[in-house]
Amino acid sequence: MLASEDFKGMMWTSLQPNFFTNFILAGAVAVVKEFRETGKQSMPLSMVPSKDARVGVIDPKDVGAFAAYVLADENPEVHNGKKYVLNGPEDVTGQDIVDLVEKEIGVPVEKVIFKDLSFLELMAQGPHNVLTLSFKYAIETVWEGKCGIDTTSKEVFGIRAPKTTLAQAFKEALEE
Repeated sequence: MLASEDFKGMMWTSLQPNFFTNFILAGAVAVVKEFRETGKQSMPLSMVPSKDARVGVIDPKDVGAFAAYVLADENPEVHNGKKYVLNGPEDVTGQDIVDLVEKEIGVPVEKVIFKDLSFLELMAQGPHNVLTLSFKYAIETVWEGKCGIDTTSKEVFGIRAPKTTLAQAFKEALEE
């Protein structure tokens, strides 16, 4: 769309992050906070990632920092018409998330649900149901391991490489 004739006279840059850390970690944070309060695990640790497929999740702050660098560039024309795929500094799996939770609570997680898309059914009842349901099919690439850090645009590393690891994002989320 941005490459269409309608936008020819406008400078644009497209930032295309894969999965965000806060989205991927939401269930893990909930389990830890509940365990801290009650000493129990009443809910399963559910998450979108599969157990073993690697995905380069990115912290929203890293996306914002990258955008700031692009916007502040003395020569913004070099970014005109560019599409930058953004991933975090490391590939992670669903099992990595389980490991973070277990380290934090000091006991094994009792129940884990990988590849959980149950939240989509609720969202699909809203006004953007087609968009929401398309997520079900888009996520297949994540489960197939096709959204790792190797898909990051090479230029990203020379502009402002993502720095926030999953463990750092998890720690910050637990402090909120």
